[in-house]
Amino acid sequence: MKKIALASLAMALLAGCSSPQIDWQQDNLAVVSNITIGLKSTLWMNQMPAISDEETPAAPALHGTLRLDSSAVLPANLTVDALVIQQGSRSWIVDSDSLELRTYSENQWEVVFERQIEANTDEAVDIALQLSDGEKAQWLIDRGVMIDKVY
Repeated sequence: MKKIALASLAMALLAGCSSPQIDWQQDNLAVVSNITIGLKSTLWMNQMPAISDEETPAAPALHGTLRLDSSAVLPANLTVDALVIQQGSRSWIVDSDSLELRTYSENQWEVVFERQIEANTDEAVDIALQLSDGEKAQWLIDRGVMIDKVY
């Protein structure tokens, strides 16, 4: 019984560690529900020192604003399913529960997040955002996004 439990736990942990299959050569434009949607990302890290009770301070939080633009009305059933940040061989997954969706108009939405990661702010990252209309999931990739430093 213990062997089965250990095997199940190992499989669950391995499944949780795997990252989604992403074509990192994909463009920052994608067609979802016959509507072309574009992605433009802005990232920054707050470099101001913070007072903390912890002996070892946590990594600074990466803040992101991902703008979705379309010349047509974005579909009401459009969902943001996943966000992956990649820098070199490292990648970080931001689950959909950590993403906030803001609507500015019928054809301009914004996805906002904050996540603690240990990224090099001197090197660009690639952003992958997965959108779905309930029938088909599509990745939008914004490559070469620099992380701004805020003091």
